[in-house]
Amino acid sequence: MSRERKGSIVERDKKVYARVQFIGIDVRKSDIWRKADNRKHARERNWFQLKKRRKKVTKKVKMRLLNYLKRKSKLQSLRKKFNGS
Repeated sequence: MSRERKGSIVERDKKVYARVQFIGIDVRKSDIWRKADNRKHARERNWFQLKKRRKKVTKKVKMRLLNYLKRKSKLQSLRKKFNGS
């Protein structure tokens, strides 16, 4: 089970940012930085960004799983074809 992403609020050069760190499907650590008006706004942006990111990742994972299952079923049908005759 994966770790829950929470995000953070960062102040840099007297400006407030919402930051989300994540490890993508390509197994590289990445950041998403979003400028915010204040800390409350940054918290809202973090929540929205995390929700959006989860949808993208789950969609990619589902597509990879479907592709894997298609390849596996093709291999099984080829094995049956060659072993059966």
